[in-house]
Amino acid sequence: MIQPSEIHVHCSPTEIRHAAYLFRDYQFKRYGPVLSIACIINLAAFLFALQAGDVDATLLTIAGVIAITGPVWLVYKYFLYPHLMVASLKSVFDSEVLVSLEADAFSFSRDGRESTIRWSDVKSILETDLIFMFVLSPVLFTFLPKSALSHELSSFLREKLQAAKN
Repeated sequence: MIQPSEIHVHCSPTEIRHAAYLFRDYQFKRYGPVLSIACIINLAAFLFALQAGDVDATLLTIAGVIAITGPVWLVYKYFLYPHLMVASLKSVFDSEVLVSLEADAFSFSRDGRESTIRWSDVKSILETDLIFMFVLSPVLFTFLPKSALSHELSSFLREKLQAAKN
């Protein structure tokens, strides 16, 4: 069991970039195949409607927009969105953040604002050489750099990781 701990965290640009790309990879590993199949199905339906010939022009236009938008959106999410995440994360972690770790929750405090996250709300925990990442939903995550963590806190997070896998 961990004693409540407070640590001051300042993330390097490398850690921030690493977190953004790790989350992108997590999303695509988990949801990429399904979204790719959906794009293929949309494209096939559009081509079928095009070949049928007697489809209303409005419906054909809508199907065409959907068939084109899906792959463009996937390319955007894979190549461009991580850069936007880096900029967003830099705005949060550009100065020191106070992180409190407790047995049932952890919280981030900065500029008089606090955000508390219960461990039960964490869907997945990923560990790399640089960070621990906490996935809260398919589109939301946070992270802690290992450089700010003591051995005891790292061990506690590894226990949480093992518990999440079971």
